[in-house]
Amino acid sequence: MIDLERQKENFKNHIATFSDYGKIKILDFKEPGSSHYRIRFLFEEEYYRLHISGDLGHLIASNYCNMCYDKFSDFVNNTGYFEQKIDCHDRPLYVYDYNKAVSDLEEYLEEYEFLPDFDGETQEEVRAEKIEEILKDFEGNNGLGRSAYDLLYDIDCDCCEWIDSIGKVETGILELYMLAFKLVQEQLKHLEFPGVVGQSAEMLVNGTWIKGKIVKGYRFNDGIVTIETEDGKQYWCGQDRTELYRKTERE
Repeated sequence: MIDLERQKENFKNHIATFSDYGKIKILDFKEPGSSHYRIRFLFEEEYYRLHISGDLGHLIASNYCNMCYDKFSDFVNNTGYFEQKIDCHDRPLYVYDYNKAVSDLEEYLEEYEFLPDFDGETQEEVRAEKIEEILKDFEGNNGLGRSAYDLLYDIDCDCCEWIDSIGKVETGILELYMLAFKLVQEQLKHLEFPGVVGQSAEMLVNGTWIKGKIVKGYRFNDGIVTIETEDGKQYWCGQDRTELYRKTERE
């Protein structure tokens, strides 16, 4: 299993940003000036579809009604549930470990008796030889080879019910994605208006309240609040001038 506490070190310098574009919501989590462990969560809320991309690989998942930003908590502590909703991914979810395969086969074959090759050979020795034969074309990416299926079928015709689990271990990539999402949420708890890109807002300009949305404009990270109107005009002021801007509900 992946050591999540140790993995947190890879995110220690990351900064989370949240961009709300209505039916599209984007969470970016990255270290400034680096692509190391950079990750993006993009929610297509109209289609209940999630795109994960970045240095940790790519994944698309979908599910009716809850594959959206506000309801993603349904998945963060249940990767088994999330795995069922994955449409495609480029990082393996599982690999096959040789030592675990040996242990699994010892457990599965314990109840079977095998004929010794010569007098005096113990069942433990015979079983170990059989396991070695089964694992001769074992691969970390695919597990047991074709010859193993034939050998195990001769021993147990129902082996198809369990053969794929031999040596199978999780890579932990889904747990890593969920860890990143949790760390993002922890940061965002402290990120309030006007620091949310895409938030509907209005600004007082020459005595008139102008409607728009928060954008990452001039010196955004230095506390300059910028709104952009539907026709592309931008207005800005210092974040301390709270009498000049206010949050509005999205229409």
